[in-house]
Amino acid sequence: MRNLIGAMMRLALLLIPVLVLTSGCVSYVGDVADYFMPYFTSGDRFAPGGPCDFDGDCNAWEYCDNHLCAAKPGFCVSVDECDEWETCSTEHRCRLKPSRCNTDMDCPLARPECGADHYCNR
Repeated sequence: MRNLIGAMMRLALLLIPVLVLTSGCVSYVGDVADYFMPYFTSGDRFAPGGPCDFDGDCNAWEYCDNHLCAAKPGFCVSVDECDEWETCSTEHRCRLKPSRCNTDMDCPLARPECGADHYCNR
């Protein structure tokens, strides 16, 4: 009898996820996961710019400013906080867009000069 109950429990544990996956809940869970995925794939614990009381309520690259998490100096939440020739990386740092530069050192030898427009020129 004990073996039968144990077998039924194992079967139930296998069937419960199947029932959940075939119910209507999965599309909602999937939608929520898709929305928050950029935050969790970058190692963030919280959605950027969320409410806070202390710095510990924010991600490592944020601080608590008037009860809202804000990016620390040198970090970004979105591309809007970067210069036009930069993008906000998944590590929340402003990084150069492809074929753009800040200094001559960012340019290849074929086009060694970084122009005022932040494109490598010759």
